Amino acid sequence: MSQREQQAPSTRQASRPPNGSALTYGFVGFSLAAAILLAVARFYDISLPRHGLAFAGVTGLAFVGGIAAHAIRTVRHRALLS
Repeated sequence: MSQREQQAPSTRQASRPPNGSALTYGFVGFSLAAAILLAVARFYDISLPRHGLAFAGVTGLAFVGGIAAHAIRTVRHRALLS
């Protein structure tokens, strides 16, 4: 039997809950945003201490976005199970 003829596992068996906690997702979002902002600031020679509020706002939004991504993935996983 070829791979095409084999049946795929059901969605319920194949779905897994999101790995990590919501806090972990938030820290990953924060870290990625901070790394990107630092790279852009160095490339364009922008002083980040002068733009601290913008830096804090963008990384804060990324932190909240990571938590929201975890919540959305958890809700979608639970919907697949029910």
